Amino acid sequence: MRMMKVILLFFPVYQREKRARLTSYSYSSSNKALFGLPLMVSVPRKNLTYKALYNILMERMTRFVTLPEEDAGMGCKNEQESEADVEMNEDKNEESDNEDCEERELEKAYQNVHVNGDENEDDNRDSQNGDNDSSTQKNKVKLQCKGKASKYLFNLMLVNSYGSSDIQALQDNEKPLKLTGRCFLALDWDSKVKEKCYNDQLAEESEEHESVHKKPALKKNCIGLNDCIELFLAKEKLGANDPWYCPSCKKHQQATKKFDLWSLPKILVVHLKRFSYNSFWRDKLDTLVSFPLRSLDMSDHVINKDQPRPIYNLIAVSNHYGGMGGGHYTAYAKNCKDDKWYSFDDSSVSSVNQEQIVSKAAYVLFYQRQETGFQESMEEKTNRSSRCRPGCRH
Repeated sequence: MRMMKVILLFFPVYQREKRARLTSYSYSSSNKALFGLPLMVSVPRKNLTYKALYNILMERMTRFVTLPEEDAGMGCKNEQESEADVEMNEDKNEESDNEDCEERELEKAYQNVHVNGDENEDDNRDSQNGDNDSSTQKNKVKLQCKGKASKYLFNLMLVNSYGSSDIQALQDNEKPLKLTGRCFLALDWDSKVKEKCYNDQLAEESEEHESVHKKPALKKNCIGLNDCIELFLAKEKLGANDPWYCPSCKKHQQATKKFDLWSLPKILVVHLKRFSYNSFWRDKLDTLVSFPLRSLDMSDHVINKDQPRPIYNLIAVSNHYGGMGGGHYTAYAKNCKDDKWYSFDDSSVSSVNQEQIVSKAAYVLFYQRQETGFQESMEEKTNRSSRCRPGCRH
């Protein structure tokens, strides 16, 4: 079965406000501050233009962004519509057929754009900074404001994951944008446009659903060992992608599978499922499983009724602490001589109360069947060992 190609891109969007800050007596530069709450947007992977992306973003923000009137003259002035001094090397006048080179030049030119004062202040600043970088000759290209506001309320900028550094300005040239699922986008607002069109109160306003104040239904934080055994022995219907090959009709058919217990051993080992795996995630299961320390009756689960009644007593527990990446194993075991429980943690051994035995860390359970003959043989062997003299062999 073929995997479907991803046709959508998902990436976060930051809101930033462009503010002017004074860096010298006659020169100011742009500072961008984050505001509001970020968005998550999904866009088509192919044939996405600047205008189409802008419209998608505007649709997402319809609730708290107000469009200005057509004759209001509002719009976020982009750098090419402001009077600016752009310093570029002479070799940038040469045309290049390489699209990647063009993008790098555009990005470099964009990063060198500064917002300046009037022409007299520009001349003063030029004369003051004329001796800088004398090794490279540079041309002055003056971009005059066209006198018409931009049709967009904000500019689109690719940024780093924190939204604090510019990477590349997106170009409105009707060409498809080159975006990936690892992109981070910023909407750069002019302060005046933001003040008039962006409603901070509506943007951060939220409506609490009645379910927020309701206490969530408590999950069953404890299940019994008997429930686990019944689920293990229940009939399971195989999925459509997991058919069973029938030897009679020589075809794959949908079927059911079921485990049955015919007989049980003297020492019963129960392995609890503590790790869950699927196609998307894996996790450690910390559900508390309640298990009896004495008289675990397995009669209802065994088919062969001719065997001795399968009733078991717990003699040991293996515990696992930690998660999927690593952990630590300990054990509880019952001493057959003094009938007390002990904890084994690496080289440390200490006595514990039987109330501590049942815990969320229980991983493997060890049960011993109650058998008169078996118990008597164990007791006889113990007594014989206690009467044995040093050096005596049996």
